[in-house]
Amino acid sequence: MKSKSIDWTKQFVELCIVFIGITMAFMLNNWREDYKSRQLEQKYLIGFHEDIVHDDTELGIVISANAKKMVRAKNTIAAIKAGHLTTDSALEIFGDMVQMHLFFSKANTYESIKNSGNLNIIVDYDLKEELISYNQSFESKKLQEDYYKLYISNYVVPFVYQNMDFLNQKIVHKNTIDDFAFHNLVLGYYQLLTQLLENYEDLNKKSSKLKLILNSELNTKS
Repeated sequence: MKSKSIDWTKQFVELCIVFIGITMAFMLNNWREDYKSRQLEQKYLIGFHEDIVHDDTELGIVISANAKKMVRAKNTIAAIKAGHLTTDSALEIFGDMVQMHLFFSKANTYESIKNSGNLNIIVDYDLKEELISYNQSFESKKLQEDYYKLYISNYVVPFVYQNMDFLNQKIVHKNTIDDFAFHNLVLGYYQLLTQLLENYEDLNKKSSKLKLILNSELNTKS
């Protein structure tokens, strides 16, 4: 029997076609996955931007309210030292102390991306580090707020209820504002409020910086 000669050229061409087909399919699949990842990243970036705009605005409001309260507390302490604190000023500081202005962050997007394990989908390393750093700052914020709320609930509120006539909007005993217990209460409130305000201001710097980075990132990808 005569043996057939193999057409190596044809075999090589067919092999190349198969190789190219597999490579193209692999590249197309990678492109699709990358496209999905970039779409998902864009979705997260938009969510982060919405959250940070909310936080930045809310922090501005909370900082402004607490800054005014801190000034009034400082003036109250100065009046106590000078010995000319009025009952009207004492009533005002009572009102300030029992009314808390706290910051509530909108961390929906960060919690979502962290819990889903998609944090590495953010390509920009610096942006990812800023996002992590900003959200980790909430831990110290919460600790500061917890101390502040504990002081208000355990010391301020009982003292105010004991010495304040809410119905008639007056202090029950006028000598209350001359007592060292009141002085200590105001001083402790002022110190904790100052620390809380510093924490909020530091957080506000981070939120403003992060907002600029997100704005730039979204404009680049649009």
